[in-house]
Amino acid sequence: MNLLTVPWFIVPSLLASLLGSIPLGAPSPDGRFLSFVDTSTGDLAIRDLKTGEKRLLTHNTAETKGQFAYFSVVSPDSRRIAYAWF
Repeated sequence: MNLLTVPWFIVPSLLASLLGSIPLGAPSPDGRFLSFVDTSTGDLAIRDLKTGEKRLLTHNTAETKGQFAYFSVVSPDSRRIAYAWF
């Protein structure tokens, strides 16, 4: 599935069904994955839109408990993700 070809009005409900929550991220420009916040841990994660696999990119620890990633954006070449950490 390529989110860049899905009609704009379907995207929010599609994303919520894929992730189980509303993401605070963005699709990659190449349409391969979606960045989002894992609501169970607060970690930044990506979802492979072809396989459905989720991969955590950050790992909350005891020292960072209660902190979380917020509003990520993927670089134009889809190789990096910028995000805020609160």
